[in-house]
Amino acid sequence: MIDAFAKDNLHGRLRRDREALLWKLDGLSEYDADHVLGESIRHAGHADILREGLDGRTGLRAEHEKQIDEEASAAYCAKIERAARSAAPIKA
Repeated sequence: MIDAFAKDNLHGRLRRDREALLWKLDGLSEYDADHVLGESIRHAGHADILREGLDGRTGLRAEHEKQIDEEASAAYCAKIERAARSAAPIKA
């Protein structure tokens, strides 16, 4: 169980962070706030894909981890590579 000091410290930090976030969002339109959130989510997804490619792990915890099928992954990469190479080159 968490002791009282740790709980108070956590609650204090959460309150401070909440106030900072609300201050930054104050005056933004719903579109602007949603746009920033969407971009953050998209970049986090990209980073997760890169991490999976580097360490071969898919998931945050061992019990949810799936092994990447190396053969299927190589076949999919080859398919993407073929499609990219067959596309018309961009002329500057």
